[in-house]
Amino acid sequence: MKKQTIILAGLLLLAACNRTPRVHQIKNLGGTPYQEDTIRMTYARNPERALALLDSAILLGNIDPYHALLARATIYSRSPESRRLDQAETLCRSLLQHDSVVGVPQRQSAVLDLLIYTSNMKDDNEAYIRWASQKAELCREMGDEVEALRTRAEIGAAMAALGQRDEALALLDGVIRELDKPGSINRMDALSIAAKRKIYVLKQEGRQEEAASVARRVLARLDHYQKHPGAYAEDSYRLSWSKRPADRERYLDFTRGQAYANLAVAYAPRRRDSALFYLQKLSQTHYGQSLGARKLIVPAQMELGMYKEALATYAQVEKQMGADTLHSDYALLLRDRAIAAKALGRPEEAYGYMWRYAALTRELSDNLQACEAQEYAARYRAKEQELAIQSAQDKSRVRGIILLLIALLLIVDLAATVLFLWQKRELERKNCALAAQIADTLKYKEQLQLPEEPTDLFEQLRLAIKRDRLFLDPAFDRQKLTELFHLSNRQVGAAFSQGSEFCSLSDFIRDCRLEYSCRLLTEHPELSIKEVAAKSGFQYASTYSTDFKSKYTMTPSEFRKLQAGK
Repeated sequence: MKKQTIILAGLLLLAACNRTPRVHQIKNLGGTPYQEDTIRMTYARNPERALALLDSAILLGNIDPYHALLARATIYSRSPESRRLDQAETLCRSLLQHDSVVGVPQRQSAVLDLLIYTSNMKDDNEAYIRWASQKAELCREMGDEVEALRTRAEIGAAMAALGQRDEALALLDGVIRELDKPGSINRMDALSIAAKRKIYVLKQEGRQEEAASVARRVLARLDHYQKHPGAYAEDSYRLSWSKRPADRERYLDFTRGQAYANLAVAYAPRRRDSALFYLQKLSQTHYGQSLGARKLIVPAQMELGMYKEALATYAQVEKQMGADTLHSDYALLLRDRAIAAKALGRPEEAYGYMWRYAALTRELSDNLQACEAQEYAARYRAKEQELAIQSAQDKSRVRGIILLLIALLLIVDLAATVLFLWQKRELERKNCALAAQIADTLKYKEQLQLPEEPTDLFEQLRLAIKRDRLFLDPAFDRQKLTELFHLSNRQVGAAFSQGSEFCSLSDFIRDCRLEYSCRLLTEHPELSIKEVAAKSGFQYASTYSTDFKSKYTMTPSEFRKLQAGK
């Protein structure tokens, strides 16, 4: 199989390197589980090889994105490296948000199973409980109540590991009550798992008698099944791979044997006869001959003084461990072997085990302190990162506030600009109307026929000044008017202050000059403002502009612009 896989991969790579842009997949390979199955068979033996096969499958399009991500996460989850386990968790989290998973309960269940497994590998019980709770809820939504209860039993075990033993036992009791009834082999199997989880917690609490009652409950359910098999549907996932009666019997033998082992361990401290009885029952099962069964009953053998049997089991366990001995389980194994050797009258062997136990305990203590130091360092780094993130968030918040203020200022500035432009437009409109009104008023005054023989002194003077355009002379003043008409200053002053709307002669002269300048501004656009001022009788252009704006509320230039735009 490996040789065929390598040949097929080589052919596919050659096809990929061809200059023809179209990739031709090998017949019976694309769209089949061939490569995916190969990857799954390879990752346990050679994870790096499995990753290479996965990359090839992705490159050639022989695996869809969901199965590719799930396969990669599965490979990472089987690694002992914490970095790989973190990568597996990250991939699974992203998968839960993937379009191919959202809304597909079966795929969600597969991803959650992998997250549960990864959390267990990381000894992260809090994450385990979180993902398992989601899995239980999903199972209920899918209508698989038995799987939901099985998952809740695992949650109970994780809660006990976190020190929440009372809550864990209450949860396990509820699960066992729900499962302890006929219905299916699957339900019976879930009951045995929940029972084993409760027995473990009770042993940790030193409540062996209660553990024995739980094991007896499992035996009672197995007895009921054997007497009434028709009341149980054949749906156990453990038996789905085989229809042979021998396999079913092997499963029942395994479950019954574990119950016997748990009973022997539970009764060993206080009820020797009962413990020996169940050890005998265990030895009559096929499961009882396995190393797993003997590992399970070693505590009972030690309690009952069966030291030779215990030492034989420990020897097999040590052989099975190989080089994996740097952990507390192996230290306890050495301690128990020392106790057994001493009880058998083999002091040298006992001393050797105790010396190794003491040395390993010191090393484990040093490693524990190193791990704690690393954990503290990791927490410190995490705190630093948290503070850095908080600082970045604060800076981002400040930038946001600054940007908001800038935006508000821009809005205020824009509003002020719009208001200014609107006011300017309104002023121009009013000025335009005013300019038109001024022009019409001047035309009306020009067309107005003055009396040929005015009797009033003011009218006589006004007619002479306007007809002869005396006001165009910048030096024209009261003195010249008195000389011209042989009048006294008092008579001229009274004529303008009492006989007209003007306060003085100078006001009248200024008015005449401004009206004349309006004509020049309208009829002679070629003249500059300064020239218009001079031709209208003003000595200074600045005085002219000031007087013009005071009378008409606009400058000469604005008046000319408005007249030109009509």
